[in-house]
Amino acid sequence: MKHYRPILAAAILSAAIGFHTNDSYAQNYGYPEGKNAADLIREDTLRTGNNHHIYEYVDLHDTRAPKGYKAFYISHYGRHGSRTDHRGNEAWVVLEKELRPAYEAGILSWKGRQAYEKIVEMCEVGDGMREMLTPVGVKEHKEIARRMYRRFREVFRQSKEVEARSSTVQRCVLSMGAFCTALAAEDPKLDIDLLTGQRYMDYIAHTTGYGEATAGSVKMLKAYKKAHPRDTVSFFALMFNDPAEGRAFIKDAYHFESNLIECANYCQCLGVEDVFHRCMPFEVYYNAWSLKNRSLYLVHCNSAEFGDKRIPIGKPLVDDIIAKADAAVAGNGRAADLRFGHDYPLMALTGYLDLQGVGGRYSFDEIDDKWFGSWNICMASNLQLIFYRNKGGDVLVKCLYNEKETLINGLEPFYGPYYRWDELRKYWMERF
Repeated sequence: MKHYRPILAAAILSAAIGFHTNDSYAQNYGYPEGKNAADLIREDTLRTGNNHHIYEYVDLHDTRAPKGYKAFYISHYGRHGSRTDHRGNEAWVVLEKELRPAYEAGILSWKGRQAYEKIVEMCEVGDGMREMLTPVGVKEHKEIARRMYRRFREVFRQSKEVEARSSTVQRCVLSMGAFCTALAAEDPKLDIDLLTGQRYMDYIAHTTGYGEATAGSVKMLKAYKKAHPRDTVSFFALMFNDPAEGRAFIKDAYHFESNLIECANYCQCLGVEDVFHRCMPFEVYYNAWSLKNRSLYLVHCNSAEFGDKRIPIGKPLVDDIIAKADAAVAGNGRAADLRFGHDYPLMALTGYLDLQGVGGRYSFDEIDDKWFGSWNICMASNLQLIFYRNKGGDVLVKCLYNEKETLINGLEPFYGPYYRWDELRKYWMERF
């Protein structure tokens, strides 16, 4: 799998002279220079997964903090790791029943046979595990935790107190457990307080009202879908030795292909090899990616059409981040506040905080050219706010999204990706 490594030359140069321009970070959550979504998906077809895509980690380099500043506190929000399907009648269960007669009749092509056998494997792995965190998701959070600890060791040398709060949903609770277990393995002296409960859902998973706020998106997405009709013919020639004979086994070609796309997107979360994309033309799964990409951004992000109504719904989470950061700055002795939740609140949070790229404001027609959901809201997506202080008590903050240094669109940094906390706090509190 190819991974994009950000170009560092501009960052290194500007660090040497004491500042960074926004251009140094412009590609963090846009597209690599000269590439678009289609290019990235051709490089790795699993990237059609959008919010079902597994976490992609790229080797990173930190911009050195200004002289005299040391990290002392981390504020974090992490989406749960890779999971199984959250709906009833999982796509792979439906397809297994539908394809079994054709498999037994021997009319599937080699691609079709491979697909059926992997569908059976998905059924076995996912049996009795609906909506649950998978081993892939456990690994994602353990690795993120290890990297966070090793990257910011000085935070945990100064204080051993860590508070972790989770959504009540099982996959989030287990993600919290995986993350904190990995932290404890790095430093057994850490005092980690883990809790979940309905009281925390009011900020960790607050999405009440988003449907009403973005009701107009339904019409827009239906129009886009109608303007991009799906090819439901080509897969017959790819999956069956005799396409005409294959039609007798498939009652509804559109729904069959939809389930095949779901298998292609979810197999990575279950640790099952992807053989599904080869059973469809590129245009089929690319257009499916595009529709989902637009839907995610339009309904949950800082869109030009609905952002002013959608994003303020995330205010309780922003308030919690600010209140706990204020307490840490005031000297409550806490090393980190960890939160484990879901994709929808995290997407709104990036817009509220005005993070460059991932939280940017785009119109419907710009979405696919500006916002790549498979990177921006993949499984285990996370925000880390790293707080630094000098001996004079001045506090700076660096924002990391999916572990990458990220700028704020509407605020000038103090230095590189570092912002004065008083200015950043004021900016966030006055938004919306």
